[in-house]
Amino acid sequence: MKFFLVFIAASIPFIAFSQKEAQKCTKTYFKNGKLSTIECMPESGWGGKAYAFNQKGDTIGQWSISRMHMIAGVHFTFHPNGGVHKADYSSHPDAGIQWYRSYSVFNEEGVRTDFWEMKDDDRVTFIQEPFEKPEKTEVPKPKEPVKQEVIACAIIFSSELWLDNRLTIPVKVTWQSVSDSTNKGEVLVPKGQREMITYFILAEQYDEPLKGFRLKVSTVKGKELDNVKLSKPLIDESRLKEFKKGYVYMLEEK
Repeated sequence: MKFFLVFIAASIPFIAFSQKEAQKCTKTYFKNGKLSTIECMPESGWGGKAYAFNQKGDTIGQWSISRMHMIAGVHFTFHPNGGVHKADYSSHPDAGIQWYRSYSVFNEEGVRTDFWEMKDDDRVTFIQEPFEKPEKTEVPKPKEPVKQEVIACAIIFSSELWLDNRLTIPVKVTWQSVSDSTNKGEVLVPKGQREMITYFILAEQYDEPLKGFRLKVSTVKGKELDNVKLSKPLIDESRLKEFKKGYVYMLEEK
């Protein structure tokens, strides 16, 4: 009997470990090699988490991310030192009309300097007045009801700009919005890998994101590369169900 109990006790950690769901994690780093952000998504597609850190290793932001039931994600842009500059977060339930969006802005030390948020019910609502109470035996005259306004919520479509690095070296991609000079950032793309550079959102439609952004491709040390070209975009059809369309550009030598 003692042997049987010991066997059960020894099996519990193995069972718990085997039931733990595998996760896929994406990380970015400061220039000094310390962890800047991490996004981990379980294979089920929901219950994921994203974190941002300062150079001391302290958590400066935390977000819930998901690809199932509640569609939610966060997009980071970075300071030159690799720290998070802006965290743009959005979420909406699968097939629902509710939505939420926020962004947090941080300085190079990881201190949040600005925060903005908006959701679907940020609007004026009306309360209909009740009927007047009757006096004695007189028939009450109802007030004319307040006209209710029906507000249609537009679905937010996200057009993502992805870069597939076909070169033999890692590259640094610096991007800037054509219409907003403050909307900019940079992303490190390892050789042979594909990374999302940036994105923009429109109501009820997609559009090719390269029309709205200027890109500069350079080495990791900052030397601009002139002998490279971008292919025509391919469409990542797998993201359409999330109201996201990935435009994938191949970075190749001329």
